[in-house]
Amino acid sequence: MNAILKFFGSLLSIFDSVTGSYLLALFIFALLVKIILLPFGIKQQKNSIKQAHVRPKEMAIRNKYKGRNDQATQQKMQQEVAKLYEQEGYSPLSGCLPVIIQLPIVLVLYKVITNPLQYICGYTTEMINKIAAYLSEIGTNGISLTKDGAFAQYDINLIQHLESNLEGINAALEGVGTVVLEEIPN
Repeated sequence: MNAILKFFGSLLSIFDSVTGSYLLALFIFALLVKIILLPFGIKQQKNSIKQAHVRPKEMAIRNKYKGRNDQATQQKMQQEVAKLYEQEGYSPLSGCLPVIIQLPIVLVLYKVITNPLQYICGYTTEMINKIAAYLSEIGTNGISLTKDGAFAQYDINLIQHLESNLEGINAALEGVGTVVLEEIPN
């Protein structure tokens, strides 16, 4: 999973370095993802149209057997609905595939966008935790650590404090790495 996150992060980093603007890089990245997912969206819309066409016929079958709850009747109703689906070339599960593909991509994007220091800049978890510990130590609002001293939120929250505390942060990171402001998305 981490490899996928780093891949998406490196793509976003490339767009950021080309455009010089993190906002514009996010826009281009979102546009690229939308273009890649377009065939799945089209398939989903076609399936919705088929469903709207089949739904009245299905409801007519269900109304025909309404109020009869014995197993033989229910089985007969299911057979007629299945035959209708087959005649119309409709599969109720075909609308799920595009969503199943899109959802993980959206979740990965969310993780990459909310953690740019880790996935775009390539900072280690240790570096991010030390930055958060330093900012928490000097009393920066909105920075919280867990009981074991690990950073508890998204590292995008740290970015706003990096420039004003750069010297202290780099001193706290001695031996682990350094923060270079030019690497950080603006």
